[in-house]
Amino acid sequence: SKEVASKLRAQDHELDGRTIDIKPALPKDSDSSSRKLFVGGVSSDVTEDEFSNYFKEFGSVIQAQLILDRETGRSRGFGFVTFEDPTIADDVLDKSHELGGREMNVRIA
Repeated sequence: SKEVASKLRAQDHELDGRTIDIKPALPKDSDSSSRKLFVGGVSSDVTEDEFSNYFKEFGSVIQAQLILDRETGRSRGFGFVTFEDPTIADDVLDKSHELGGREMNVRIA
């Protein structure tokens, strides 16, 4: 259920001494492609929480992930956002976005 999934995501989880993120599995035949957005031009100062919270202002977010450099742990300047509702993703595509003093470019993933 959604309630269980949200409780699992609210907690930190470790596997083999590494912190892992809990994310919902989406079936291959789902309409997730129209709900998943690529976000480029993200400032390296923006945290994953800031990134996620920014997009939650538009509607229910299934997943928001900044891509990090494995060696340095710093943001690589892009990420992905998956919305629960495809119409919200469409609305986000129609707007301009700024976070951390930089304009971000958003397009379908």
